[in-house]
Amino acid sequence: MRTRVIYARSADMRRAIERAAELTSDPSFRPLKNEGRTLAGTVEIEGSGVVFIKRSTERSWMRAVAARLSKSRCARVLRGAAYLEAVGVGHPRVLAAAECLRAGAVRESYIITEALAGADTLSKFALGSGGTKGRD
Repeated sequence: MRTRVIYARSADMRRAIERAAELTSDPSFRPLKNEGRTLAGTVEIEGSGVVFIKRSTERSWMRAVAARLSKSRCARVLRGAAYLEAVGVGHPRVLAAAECLRAGAVRESYIITEALAGADTLSKFALGSGGTKGRD
C-alpha cells in the first residue's frame, strides 16, 4: 500500500503519519476503541509526547473507490476541524492526516491529533457504555 500524506503540521508529524500503521502496533499504543473498521488510541512519539491516533478502514472495495473520488474519512476530519476553528469551537488540534491507497482506492485513513487527558471517546459518552464525562 502507498501512503499519501494529506496534512502534516511539522516534519516530525509527517514522519509519524507515514509510519502510522507501525505506531498502532507499537507496544506503547493504548487502545481506546477497537471496533469494526475503527482503531483509536494514544501513543507516545519521541520528541512529540503523547498523541491520539485513529485508523479507519473501508469495508468494501466500492467504498474505498468512493472515498478516493469524494472525501476519505481523514479528509472529512480535516474539513470538520477547519469548520470548528472558523466558528470558534475548541477541539483537539489536528497534527497529521494520511490515506493508504491500494490500486488507487483509499483502503485506510489515519489521523493524528493532540491527546486530551481524561477524555472519553464519543461513542462511550453518547451511548453510555462506560464513559463518565457529563453524567450526574
